[in-house]
Amino acid sequence: MNSELSAKGLDNHLADTVTVNNVTFHHEAKKILSGFQDENGVSLDLYAYIQKLSDRISSLEEKITRAKGELQIIILRNNQEFIVNNGSETTFNVECEDYCTVFNGQGAPTGRVYENNIYVIKDFVMKIKNNAKESVLGLLSNRTYLQSSSVYNTQAPQSFWVNNQDELLTNDVIETGQTRTHLDNQFVWQMNYDSITQNTVAKLSENIGNGFDNSSVNSNSITNVLATSDYNVGYNESGILKFIGNNKSLLDPSKWNDVTVSIASTTKFLTTIHPVVKNLENIQENNSDKVKTLNVGDKNSIIVPLNIYFKLNSLDNSQSGVNYQYVDLNNSTKTVKHVKKIKFFLENEAENRPFIFTLKFNLNRNKVIVRKFNSTGGSPAYIDDWSTSSKK
Repeated sequence: MNSELSAKGLDNHLADTVTVNNVTFHHEAKKILSGFQDENGVSLDLYAYIQKLSDRISSLEEKITRAKGELQIIILRNNQEFIVNNGSETTFNVECEDYCTVFNGQGAPTGRVYENNIYVIKDFVMKIKNNAKESVLGLLSNRTYLQSSSVYNTQAPQSFWVNNQDELLTNDVIETGQTRTHLDNQFVWQMNYDSITQNTVAKLSENIGNGFDNSSVNSNSITNVLATSDYNVGYNESGILKFIGNNKSLLDPSKWNDVTVSIASTTKFLTTIHPVVKNLENIQENNSDKVKTLNVGDKNSIIVPLNIYFKLNSLDNSQSGVNYQYVDLNNSTKTVKHVKKIKFFLENEAENRPFIFTLKFNLNRNKVIVRKFNSTGGSPAYIDDWSTSSKK
């Protein structure tokens, strides 16, 4: 009888028996057929099937928790905070002269005389925050750049991000031989257009071109774009971006000097604005859910500096003399104004709709001093025709 029972597997059955807390268990879940199959038709044991169900439940719980996260965008200007609403345009006024370094060279006049440098204003920061009390926030990263008309329009140049070394960030796609300024599956996008009508696309950047090593030019100069009153530096060529020496630094002096110098070069105002990230991969999320999770609180917020680059003219500051080494603004009776924008696109998983906002910067090259005489004929008084206030 024992031999007959053993042949029928009784020994194997009894060998699996285990007692835990005075309860006897005869089999592990791994040795019980569940009656279900996986996607490939392979039969699952009970343990594998329960594990599969548990993973699905955990995934659903995570999505439910993320669905309660609250996206908040804050712009910081030094110690001021501006909460940005979806669909809004927030305006800031910037007096560039306030950021210039006084020139103290021998023989130069005193007063409003400044070094002819490339300046970077680092007063502005964008903070992406989960403002919920305890639930995580999910930012969708399931879009691909060139196929997403919501963030990229082919009729407008691509907008650049820069890194911490003030270099233009690019994604050179060898398969297509093209340079892009974004990666697929980003969770925050810089849009390349402001608005679209039936006939026009209001672009936010202008194309810097790709003829820097042309024998007739042989220069990295991009002053044709930097001098525009309403466009940032952008790119929409069909090839790979190639500066001379592969120099993508925005602080490269040759980019800010006119190839052909003229009288207009002495007052040509040059500006561009770009958000800063360590690299493009830092704003990309490629996990299986295509969701960037963000925990609650300021300490878990994503911080993106917004750099404003400017120069007071397009002349070579390595040469000596006025308008080269320094710029004299003592007798300025007029200024040059630029209005430049950057626009961002995010998607909150909880709302499942885009969060889009625009930041507008009114940039003044210099302050204008207007001579005003009082009615009694006394000494002239001076008033400043400028504003440093920020407003929404």
